[in-house]
Amino acid sequence: TDAAAAAAVAGYALALDITDRDEQTEAKRAGMPWSVAKGHDSYCPLSTPFLLPEGGSWRELRMWLDVNGTRRQECSCAEMIHGVEELVRFCSSVMTLEPGDVLLTGTP
Repeated sequence: TDAAAAAAVAGYALALDITDRDEQTEAKRAGMPWSVAKGHDSYCPLSTPFLLPEGGSWRELRMWLDVNGTRRQECSCAEMIHGVEELVRFCSSVMTLEPGDVLLTGTP
């Protein structure tokens, strides 16, 4: 249920899922796994986790990315195609989720 899925969420954080496009292209060309292009030690920085305010909704969250003072990306979680509860339900139907696991949703 949505309520059970929401109860399983311990908090929220912002992640930057980095891909080395040159390395990804080379791996594709060589028929190798792409994970090398995403797997460097510093390629998924994660913010300090936070809780929503009492009565708050993940749909109210906004996020943005500035690079050297230039806004590169900005969005609202309300734009997500699949809600947090739906994503938790789906993921938990195909894999075991444990306390501390992190689900990255992608940009809305």
